[in-house]
Amino acid sequence: MIRNIFSAVLLFFIQPTFLIGAMVAISLAVRRKKQERKLFRVAINKDNHEVFQFFTNGLIPGVIGSLLLVGAGVPITIEMVIFYQFFALLGLLAGLRFYHPMFTIPLSALAIIGIDRLGIADLIPNTITNWYQEFTQIEWLNAQLIQNVLMLAIFSLLAMIAHLFYQKETNFSPRFNKTKRGKKIATYRLTPFWLMPLILIIPGEAFTELFDWWPVFSIGNESYSFFVLPILIGFRYTVQSQVPKEATSKIAKELFFVALFGLICAIGSFWVPLLSIGGLAVLFLGGIMVLLRHYTREKNSPRLYAPADQGLKIIGIRPNTPAEKMKLQVGETVTDCNEVPIETEDDFYEALAKNSVYCRLKVKDINGEPRLTETALYADDPHGLGVVFLP
Repeated sequence: MIRNIFSAVLLFFIQPTFLIGAMVAISLAVRRKKQERKLFRVAINKDNHEVFQFFTNGLIPGVIGSLLLVGAGVPITIEMVIFYQFFALLGLLAGLRFYHPMFTIPLSALAIIGIDRLGIADLIPNTITNWYQEFTQIEWLNAQLIQNVLMLAIFSLLAMIAHLFYQKETNFSPRFNKTKRGKKIATYRLTPFWLMPLILIIPGEAFTELFDWWPVFSIGNESYSFFVLPILIGFRYTVQSQVPKEATSKIAKELFFVALFGLICAIGSFWVPLLSIGGLAVLFLGGIMVLLRHYTREKNSPRLYAPADQGLKIIGIRPNTPAEKMKLQVGETVTDCNEVPIETEDDFYEALAKNSVYCRLKVKDINGEPRLTETALYADDPHGLGVVFLP
């Protein structure tokens, strides 16, 4: 028994979405720090927060989702598991935009329906077809399955929406682009990316066809197995005309309406089964529309992180520094330091050096409203003030 449990746990860690997802998270952290050192000679955030968030952000949603899905007795076929992993990895290869379940689950359901109903299986080589037939659960392909995967996609979307609404991320990593006039502007590529381990119920004895040691339990005349699936959550978007938190909040609100319409379709599918397919289409197309709306907002708005007419534009805040305590924000402009007007970084550091134990800044927020902020300084602070300006 202990050996079987250990084998089941090990199977979670060798699944493609876990292995590739972990490698992508590590790659995101390494590339960010490498890029920051190249641009600023030091990493803005030396922690590997991308890796930490990948492994921790999905734990609570995973527990909640597992309890809901198992408690409601919502089965998912092994084909959905395999096709989900395929399309999730395909989404990663597409540039970290389309690996969220609101994209990958509808594509997985479409692939299964196509194989069964549209005769696509006839176009697949016999070697693949024979392997597929060893565990196929086509007999479970019905309106109930589509309804179940729709609920799974909706829950995954709601989990990400909650994360976007309540995230406290402030360590945004800037990149540089140039305008048509040659001016340097900062942009932020945001990639919320984390893993949600989800316990699913797999109907039948398909797993015993692959693993004869896999435990199976029965309810009435039907057999079921438990399976832990690594679900990848998040997508990528770029911000250059809005405050990252505000842009994220707008995306979260729009995604909430997508989830709401999907949920309405899911409820309606109890009476009209075809609405479950409509709900999957709503999630897929709605997600694309949200990204397009965000792109349009960014394109049609003035660049927020362009050089200021007066002062220095803030494009980064190092964590656990006086700048963070002063509640400085990216997009704000520092116009005076210790009552000395500043135009260049040299001006700023010369004014800062006039008082080695205290700093007083005059700042304009993103709306142009002035405010004063001040803090004590410490000689042993390895990051200094901790503010990064647009060069």
